Amino acid sequence: MESITSNPNADSSSSPVKRVAILKKKGKGLYLRLLENGKVVKNEYISSENKAIDSGLELIDEDGFALENAEYAAAVKGCFFRLQDSRGNHDDYVLENETPFDISEPEAKRPRIVLTGSPDSSKFHSPAETELPKPDEGEWDFLEPEKWLDTTREQLVDHAKRKDKNSNRCSPIAFIRCSRGGKTRSMVELARKVREEDESYSIVFVTFNTDTPLHSKDEQRDPVEELCIRIAYAAFKEKKSTPTDFRRFYANYTVGREWVEAWLQEAKCILFVDEINLLQDRIDGILADFLKVSFVLPAGRGFVFSSHRATVSRQLAEFMFSTSNGEVILRPLPLIPSLKQARDHFKTPDLSPQEVLYLGLIPGLIVEELAGRLPKQRRADLVTGFINSLAAKPPAQSIKEVLLLLGSLLTGMIFKPLQELMTADVNEKGNMVLRWIPCHMAEAISKLRMKGGYFLPKWLGKCLKKIVWLFVQFRTAKWESGEAWEALFIIVLIVLCVTGEFDDVVVPLHFDDNVKVKFNEPFSGVDFRTKSPTEFIKGIPKDGEKEGISIYYPNHARYEELDVILACWDSNGTRSLYGYQLKEDSIIPKAFANTNMFQGSYLVRGLPTSTVSKRHWRAVTAEELDVFFGESAKHWSAKSWKRLKEGNTLSGVPKS
Repeated sequence: MESITSNPNADSSSSPVKRVAILKKKGKGLYLRLLENGKVVKNEYISSENKAIDSGLELIDEDGFALENAEYAAAVKGCFFRLQDSRGNHDDYVLENETPFDISEPEAKRPRIVLTGSPDSSKFHSPAETELPKPDEGEWDFLEPEKWLDTTREQLVDHAKRKDKNSNRCSPIAFIRCSRGGKTRSMVELARKVREEDESYSIVFVTFNTDTPLHSKDEQRDPVEELCIRIAYAAFKEKKSTPTDFRRFYANYTVGREWVEAWLQEAKCILFVDEINLLQDRIDGILADFLKVSFVLPAGRGFVFSSHRATVSRQLAEFMFSTSNGEVILRPLPLIPSLKQARDHFKTPDLSPQEVLYLGLIPGLIVEELAGRLPKQRRADLVTGFINSLAAKPPAQSIKEVLLLLGSLLTGMIFKPLQELMTADVNEKGNMVLRWIPCHMAEAISKLRMKGGYFLPKWLGKCLKKIVWLFVQFRTAKWESGEAWEALFIIVLIVLCVTGEFDDVVVPLHFDDNVKVKFNEPFSGVDFRTKSPTEFIKGIPKDGEKEGISIYYPNHARYEELDVILACWDSNGTRSLYGYQLKEDSIIPKAFANTNMFQGSYLVRGLPTSTVSKRHWRAVTAEELDVFFGESAKHWSAKSWKRLKEGNTLSGVPKS
C-alpha cells in the first residue's frame, strides 16, 4: 500500500501557510492572483511581451522587476506552462478543471507519496495496460527500408526470450544517432509493432525528453529513481503527458526499484528508454545493475534505449557485463530506401541524390530540412563548446585537436561532445562505427573556421574555408555532372594531406603532420584560367616551400588529361607532381596520362569495374577507393548515389 511520509527537513513547529496561484490569460500577458490561506495577498499582471516567460529565465513583472518570492515565481511558471498546454484560444482564459498550484512549501520540503509494496490498481495501470505513445499529429508516415521493423522486432523478441544468468548472452539493443535523427519515432514504431505482433509482452515506454524531461541538476534525484519515477508515470492513470503534469507528479511522488519490481511481478515486459544520454555522466553501476537484473537477464524481459552518444552504449556495457561475452547490440536506424521513395514520400520531385546524402540518408533530417527547422542551435552549442575548450589550451594542442577532428572523417574517432553530430552504424565485421553526417560536419568546420581564427594558422584556416565551399558544391552540383564527385574527392584529399594520414596508394606521400597544405597556390607567371594543362603546370613553381603540399583544382578548364594536381616539395625544395583524372562513372578516358610530367597518374572512378591500367593511368580499385575515402565519406560516394537511385541502400537494414 502507499504510505505518505514527510521530509525530515520540514519545519513542523508551526502550521504551514497555504499559498495558491491562480492565473488568467489577458492580452499578451498573464493576470496572476496569489492567495495565502484563502486570502488575496497580491494581484499582478505578468507581461510576456519582449520578456519571455521561460523556465530557464528569471520571471519578471510588468515593470521589469523580478518577482521577489521564488515560490511565487515557481507557481507562475507552473501555471503558465499548464495554460500553454491547454491550447486555449480565448482572450481571457481561466484554468478550469485544474487544482490550483499549491506552493505551501518549497518542493524540497513538501511531503511526497512514497510508492512501496503492492501498486494501487486504482491509480496505476498494470504493465499490460500501460499506454504507448503515438506519433505526433501531422507527422509524416514512417519511412523504412524493407522489413526494418520486422527484423528489428524479431531480434528484440529473440533476446527477450532468453534466460542466461552466467554468460550474459542476453543483450540490450541501442539506437544511436544525432539529434532529430529519427530515434524517438523509430522507438515508438518498434514498440507499437512488438505489441501488435505479440500481446503477451507488456511494453513500457519512457523518455528523458519531451513530456518527461529532466529537471535542473540541483533538482535531479539519483539515476535509478529518475528512471523509476518515469516508469510509474507511464502507468499513472491520470497522467496528461505534459511537462507540467509530470513536474507535478515528480513533486508528489518518490519511486524506487522495489515498487517497479513489485509492479512488474512476473510479467513479460520490454522497456524502451528514449534519450538515456540526457543522464550524461550520471549513468553508474547501480542503474546498470537495475536494468540488467530487471530487464536484460530474466526470460521474457527486454531493454531498448536510444542515445545521441555512442559512449553511453559503452558505459552501460562496461557496467552491466564483467565478461567479454556481454555486449550492447547496436541496431542501425532506418535510412532512405531509394531516391524515388524519398521523392514520392516527401512530395519533392527535384530532391537530388547528393541532397539526400548530405542529410545522411536520414528521413528525420530530411523532414526537418524541408520544414526549415534543422537542429542548428544544438549543433552550434556543441561546436562552440568545442571551440571554447580549444581556446583554453596551448596553441599547439589546439591545432592538434583540430587535425584530429578533421581526421575523424577517415577514422570515425571523435571527441565525446561532438559524437552527437554523428550517426552510429555496424560495419562489415559487425563492429560499431561512428560516421559523420555531411551537413553537420560542414557546419562544424564552418564555425571552427570563423571562430577559431585566433589559434588557427592562416594556411589551415584557408583549407577549412575550401572544405566548406566544396561541401556546398557537393550538395548543389547538377546530377551526373561530375562536380559532386570532384568535390568529394578533394574534400578527402585535403583532409588526408592536412592530417598526414596518407594512404600510400592514391596519395603516396610521406610527410609529418607539421607540413603546410595550400589550395591553388603558389601559382605565378601564367594565367590561372589557361586552357592548356601544360601551360597551367608551368605556373606551379619548381622550387617551392620546403616540406610543403599544394592541391590545384582548375575546374574552369575541364582538361581532358586531368582534373586535380597534387604538388609537393621535399626537404630540399624539389617538386613532385601527381595527376588525377576523376570520373563519376566507370569510363576510362581516351587521353593518355602524361608520364613525363607526373610521378604518378591516377584514374579515380566512382564505379570502377576493373583493375586494369590503360593509357598509362593507374586505375584505383574499389577497395583502394574505400580506404582513401575512410569511414564516413565512402558512404557518400558515387556507388552510394547509384544504390540510392536503384533503391539498394545497404545501411540501415539490420542483419538477422
